[in-house]
Amino acid sequence: MPNKPDNVLIQKWMPQFDILCHPNVKAFITHGGLLGTTEAVHCGVPAVVMPQFGDQYTNAKALEASGGGVILDLSTMTEQDVYNALKTVLDPSFNKQAKELSVRFKDRPMPPLETAIYWIEYVARHKGAPHLRSAAVGMPYYQYLLLDVIAFLTFIGLAITYILYTIFTFFLRKIFKRETKKLKKQ
Repeated sequence: MPNKPDNVLIQKWMPQFDILCHPNVKAFITHGGLLGTTEAVHCGVPAVVMPQFGDQYTNAKALEASGGGVILDLSTMTEQDVYNALKTVLDPSFNKQAKELSVRFKDRPMPPLETAIYWIEYVARHKGAPHLRSAAVGMPYYQYLLLDVIAFLTFIGLAITYILYTIFTFFLRKIFKRETKKLKKQ
């Protein structure tokens, strides 16, 4: 990168989670992907989110609503918008909100690894836990994909369209027949 400042480090890959959890990190500029958003919340780092597609908009709105970040519109933002967003997330009260969000996020009855182990053992104890399986597992594909419902609604839509077309053409013929008779009389 030409004219790179001395305090900017460029690498092909960096351990994002470890960096976010470092106590010197004050803010995170992100596109709002689920993993980066979750890591920022876990580490209590406020974020400036610039979503671009997919779930990033939903993640950004959820983060902003919970007090963990600010959203910028990538297509319309200006240098002043970036400055204002960074000024907002670097404010100590905003940082406090992000830390409180992290505390709420981490408040669980047991750690995620223990939760995963519990459910694996639960399924093993109950021989696959068939009582927890979705009813969709045994459905035929035409029902699972709602093809029968789609076919029925398509049929109803076509029937209504045909009926409306028939009524419309019937009235048009009546109107044009009258007009034709009036013109012949003149």
